[in-house]
Amino acid sequence: MELFVPVYRRFIDDRQLKPVIENYFKEYLGQFPAQVFDKINENFVRCSCYEVMSRYLSNCYTFALEQNLPNGRADLVLTGIPGSTFHNDCRVVEFKYFKAKDASMVESLNAPRVEDVEQVNSYAADINHQFPNYRIRTYVVYLAAGKVCKIWET
Repeated sequence: MELFVPVYRRFIDDRQLKPVIENYFKEYLGQFPAQVFDKINENFVRCSCYEVMSRYLSNCYTFALEQNLPNGRADLVLTGIPGSTFHNDCRVVEFKYFKAKDASMVESLNAPRVEDVEQVNSYAADINHQFPNYRIRTYVVYLAAGKVCKIWET
C-alpha cells in the first residue's frame, strides 16, 4: 500500500494521470515474474489497472470498464463524481498491450500511433456529445510485457 498512496495523494492536487499509470506499471505489474507476461493480455491490464486505481480514487471518480459508445468500446473511463471538485472531469484511457518480443517497437515510439489517437478521440467525442460540459482528457497507454510503459495524453 505504501508504494501506491503517495502518487494518489499527489494526483488529488495536480490531477496528472500519467504518474498514476506509471506507478501501476512499476509497483503492480512489476511484481510479476517475466513468465507471467506471456499469459497476460490487454483485458488483464485494463481490469487490474481499474482495480488499483479505483481503490484509491473511488471518492473522486466513477469508473467504467469497456464502456460501450457509438464509436466502439472505451477501455477505461473515469468520470468525476457530482458534487466533488472532480465533477465534470472525465478521463478516457485506451490501453494497447504488446508481448515482450515487441518491447523494442514500443520503446522506439516517439508519439502514439495515429490510429490509436483517432480511436480514443472518437470515444471522447461520443462522451462529449452526450455530456457537453465534461472536460475530457484522453490517453493512450502502451505496455510491452513488464518491460516498457509509454503514456501519452492526446
